Amino acid sequence: MHPNFRFSIFLQGRLALPAMTLSSQALRRTLMIASDNNEARADYIYQHVEETGRCQIFAEDELTGYVIEKILAS
Repeated sequence: MHPNFRFSIFLQGRLALPAMTLSSQALRRTLMIASDNNEARADYIYQHVEETGRCQIFAEDELTGYVIEKILAS
């Protein structure tokens, strides 16, 4: 079974859209886009989420960014 992930986008410190549920494959594609096709960075972020269950990526202003959470199947 492949895990799913919750992907949230924050702008100006507020949730910009309802959080999206992504498959592993969709998350990898999204990370490639968000990292300007930097495969090493996308892989690092994906592995971090896999291992810890969560990752926050914010700009220096700490108001704009992403939160990725691994959703555990019951």
